[in-house]
Amino acid sequence: MLEMSSGINVVQARAEKRPLLVTLNRHNISAAGQELLDISEESKPVLYCKGHGDQEENPVRLQYMHGSDGKFPPNTRGFLYHVREDHRRHIRFRLCTSADDFRQGTDLVRPNGRRWKLSWESMAGMLKAYAPLLQMIQDENMASIEEIDNLIYAQRLVATLSPQHFLPKGQSVMDISGRTRAYPNFSGRNQQLYYAYNNQTANQIPYPADTKGVYYYRQSKTAPTLGELRFRLCSNVQSFEDGSDLCVPSGMPWRVSFHHILTTPGFRAIRDQVIRDGLVKKPLPSFVEHATIPIQASLHQPFVVELSTLRFHLHFQIGTVVKSCWIANVFNLHQRSGAYRGRAIVQFEQYPTQEGHEPIAKRPPLLALRFLEFLTPVEMTGKGDKSAMPYPEVGQLLFRRGQQGEYRPWGYSPRSQSMREVLKAFVEQSPPRD
Repeated sequence: MLEMSSGINVVQARAEKRPLLVTLNRHNISAAGQELLDISEESKPVLYCKGHGDQEENPVRLQYMHGSDGKFPPNTRGFLYHVREDHRRHIRFRLCTSADDFRQGTDLVRPNGRRWKLSWESMAGMLKAYAPLLQMIQDENMASIEEIDNLIYAQRLVATLSPQHFLPKGQSVMDISGRTRAYPNFSGRNQQLYYAYNNQTANQIPYPADTKGVYYYRQSKTAPTLGELRFRLCSNVQSFEDGSDLCVPSGMPWRVSFHHILTTPGFRAIRDQVIRDGLVKKPLPSFVEHATIPIQASLHQPFVVELSTLRFHLHFQIGTVVKSCWIANVFNLHQRSGAYRGRAIVQFEQYPTQEGHEPIAKRPPLLALRFLEFLTPVEMTGKGDKSAMPYPEVGQLLFRRGQQGEYRPWGYSPRSQSMREVLKAFVEQSPPRD
């Protein structure tokens, strides 16, 4: 039997006229004496689920919209009932005036026009809140004990992060709708994952409604050691390719970066899974065991940048010494917003000196930047000066507009003489390209 919090006695519930749920079987509404449920204009109404005989009943709190205090619409009167058709296994709310009127009624819908429902996966994922409903489904022989147990286990289990192995390893989809935190299980270890933060209140933002799908590792095609954890929205793993990635409020894909996975102790469960799946091969980059920051050990070492960032912090290793610096205004002008946004895999190269690219500054640039791959589409921000930088292209150097209007490769030329010496040594120690 599923473990549930303590409730109240059924007799007490009826005496206090609390809404009592005695069946989810639409064919048993009249025989079970199920009363009409009225949750009109209520925010998170509480129902009491009947168990065996007159034993204590357990409360269940319903939500009209996941992660929201929105009220149920006016005239939300009717019955909760269980549906099991093909792959659809969920609870709906039938709007009607009586049990006899059930067939002529219509199902409650959300503001987006989609049917209101509580899926098995959603209930299993929030077991503490919805265990009484799953227990009722089981007690009314609409699901076996094994089905419910397997569902609860599979709802949180990450068998693999490799999309090509989803089917062979039996990966199930997860429903994390409305949760402030998700707890996927990696080989027996739970991993706490947040959706996003509200920058103004610093409060965590719940996962959106209909956040159902699978976690996967989005691996770079040009730099296999780089990638990021994402969540693909899909109804089953067979429809993975037709799905779309979960996005945060900014519109960019939700993700946990390669560097965070490898260097953050709290993400060790994900790190071990990525290695186990062969998505990141040993030996790991040298900085993983000895630091919590990504370190550039040589030229042509790929790393990830966000095109909308005003500056980024880099660490260069020269021998056994690590030096850090901030590089600003790479994709923008004078600390103003840039014209593009998106995440790109790039690499530093020695600044070109071939004809047409000769440096003209008194303090010649040392490093140029080349785009290798885009992890997200490059989009216009509607801000900044798009003429300051041509549209980024895979395989091309980053170009910037000069004072005379001509375009030349962007180059990093530190003002500090000591940093220039560091970067000169960094370039000299880098192995030559094949």
